[in-house]
Amino acid sequence: MFRRLSSCATVALLVLTACAGGASPAPTVAPSTPPPATPAPTPIATPVATATLEPTPIPSAAGDTVTTSIADVAGTDEFFAEVPAGWITITARDIANESSFATWRAAHPEVSADSATTVADDMSTGGVSLFAFDAVNAVNGFTPNLNVTWVDAPVSGIEAWVAGQAASITKEYGLASALAYQPWTPDGPGTVGGFVGAYRYTMKGSALAGSQMIVPMPDGRAAVLTFTCRDNQTDLFSPVLEALFTSLSARS
Repeated sequence: MFRRLSSCATVALLVLTACAGGASPAPTVAPSTPPPATPAPTPIATPVATATLEPTPIPSAAGDTVTTSIADVAGTDEFFAEVPAGWITITARDIANESSFATWRAAHPEVSADSATTVADDMSTGGVSLFAFDAVNAVNGFTPNLNVTWVDAPVSGIEAWVAGQAASITKEYGLASALAYQPWTPDGPGTVGGFVGAYRYTMKGSALAGSQMIVPMPDGRAAVLTFTCRDNQTDLFSPVLEALFTSLSARS
């Protein structure tokens, strides 16, 4: 059974400030703490009242992306993903020391200093190696988001272990349809595969949906990539998630 994926006692707030040039303030986002013992979906709820909005189209599978490291915070494993360039992303390396964190903050002036520090602290204590969200497509107070955590996993018998995690998440979240992971083996040299599952559930009256990919490593660790958005945004994000999962590579 997994240990708790996030041991943070407080919920981190990432507050975006208005950029120069008269831009409107972006929403506040707050990653919730997942329940113990499961690689659970981690929704990011924005506690601001907004009108019903049509999502702004995000980059397609062929859109601009940024090569982003997904490194184990407690080991040596690492692979890379192509994340949409419009998403705000922070990695474990960005918060590794004061210098790297200062560089990240300078590159993201839209994020307030206090909230950036809070999120960095949350990542450090919760074992999160990557956190990214798409503020452009926030709708009715919810920001589509991706997070990556690393967990212990068996070296053999991975299929049975993955099935057990699916059953645990289904029970924890009361999913109407049982979560099931399918093998994901992209083509091409150097690509990284794993197991992918989709889910739908309700949080505080909001219908949410997303995808989760478990990427086992040969040394007994696994990365858990979890993306969550509003249920009515699944058609919008499906090609982006497919491209992101397909892009996983052992080489930068």
